[in-house]
Amino acid sequence: MAKVSKLSTWCKMNPLTDREALYVGLDVHKKSIHAAWWLNGQLARTWVMPARVSKVLTMLKFIGLPTDQEEADRQVLRTRDQLSSKRRRVQKAIVGVARRLAIHLWRMLVTGEWYRPAT
Repeated sequence: MAKVSKLSTWCKMNPLTDREALYVGLDVHKKSIHAAWWLNGQLARTWVMPARVSKVLTMLKFIGLPTDQEEADRQVLRTRDQLSSKRRRVQKAIVGVARRLAIHLWRMLVTGEWYRPAT
């Protein structure tokens, strides 16, 4: 519990505004959890705590868990990023197949016909 009081003291000494972004990183091991706070892109604080769920929940409740609406908004953004990545991957795969088959995509786009050079 002493760690939380040190964290609360740190938060009182460094009040956050709406323009600041605070991120929490957790590196979970069997016996311990390494935690880090990143404030506006800079490492603000690190510490190690026992690998107990109650300690982590205490720390996260102190910081503040996202609401259901915030979590839903984040899920929309994650899904969009995943779909964009999949789309790019499929486009690259199509271009790779076309190159292997020596199909010139530019000619197909210009003339509307498939073209394969004579072998």
